[in-house]
Amino acid sequence: MLCATLVQAATNQTLERFIAQSVAQNPAIELESFKVDQRQKVEGLTGWDQVDFTVKVRMGEQSDSRSERLFTYKDVIAPQLITLPAQEGVKTVSDEQIAAVAQQSVAANPNVELKGMRVVRRAALKPIAGWESLQLEFDLDAGRGESRRALTTTELWFAGPGVIAPEILMLPEGRSLKHTIKGEVTPEHTREDRRIAGHEDAKNQVIVFSDPLCPACREVVPSVIALAQKHPKELAVYYYHKPISALSPVLMKASLALKEAGRSGVELALYEKPFEISSPDEMAALEAFNKVFGSELSLSDINSNAILHHMNEDARIAGELLIMGTPTFFVNGEFDMDQNKIEAIKRGLR
Repeated sequence: MLCATLVQAATNQTLERFIAQSVAQNPAIELESFKVDQRQKVEGLTGWDQVDFTVKVRMGEQSDSRSERLFTYKDVIAPQLITLPAQEGVKTVSDEQIAAVAQQSVAANPNVELKGMRVVRRAALKPIAGWESLQLEFDLDAGRGESRRALTTTELWFAGPGVIAPEILMLPEGRSLKHTIKGEVTPEHTREDRRIAGHEDAKNQVIVFSDPLCPACREVVPSVIALAQKHPKELAVYYYHKPISALSPVLMKASLALKEAGRSGVELALYEKPFEISSPDEMAALEAFNKVFGSELSLSDINSNAILHHMNEDARIAGELLIMGTPTFFVNGEFDMDQNKIEAIKRGLR
């Protein structure tokens, strides 16, 4: 009995640290108290607890108290578990059940209509026994009036016996489990027109999704490109644009236009040169690019059909591979989550 109490107390403390970290992300809010009101087993889900708790926060002179619910399994949290109708003798969630949940999730938004849904890939979820990750594609009709358009998005959900979890977070830091799961690399992803350095048959084939305005990218990506240029038989780099800043697409499209005009080494230069952008609009970003590169590109130059197609293809492939942040590396077909493989290559070539 004592052991069980200690385990539960430790779990409650971990939850409190998680809530405190979440609240701390907003400097205007201060956590005053956290209390677990009830913890109970989730019926039909071995190892899962439902935790009801009360959080009291202070915002300036005002305090606010609210009740919340989370679901926990070992060192992960699910903010929501969607229970599905029981299917006798069936342990896995069906495509039809997934589609029904997807339809319900968009029904509350009058500006979005779900036209179709596909399960692209199912894979066993290692941290949770009996669960799987679901790579999904949604065909949507989104927007208002004349701006309404068709688009396809990629999502990653999780499913267990009779339940779906749209999100799972890892304790104690609260990082999404989605960041650890990626799509399957195929020969299409090492396509010739995305190789910016190294030989086609290089020993190490590296795919990178990056943004030149991303601080983390600026730290690591230039050295990888430079190494491939120096050791082309050992390392090849396939580069995909993944914008995380609102102004990044302008710089990316401008770099493509400059390459089309015959300029080489543009990708590496994007990371090595500083950009002073005076205002948050396309023209200001393009003027900053032209100043740095000594070019005279216009907005029409960077929005040609070929360049827009290139950017759209990069976005499509980023969706297929479930890219959610930058930089993201794949080394010889495998997702390099902590960049350990990249660092090993660097050590071997220095």
